[in-house]
Amino acid sequence: MQFVMRLAREFRRADWRRMLSEMSATELGEWGDYFRMQSFSDVWMDAQFASLKALIVRMVSGSSDAAVADFSLLPEENGIP
Repeated sequence: MQFVMRLAREFRRADWRRMLSEMSATELGEWGDYFRMQSFSDVWMDAQFASLKALIVRMVSGSSDAAVADFSLLPEENGIP
């Protein structure tokens, strides 16, 4: 269900039920395959900014303790396919 909600947000569709009714299971599967290879825009943008913040902290502090995951705004997706 989380994938469907993200797909609707990516397509800027508030009517996710209608979006699902308008696509076949094959098409939904193809979108799933695509987004496994190419992240959703919010995930990609969060990763870019988290990497940048970690790099700045490492440069300013001189320490390599700052991990990129420490600066991510999105929750970890453990166990979600």
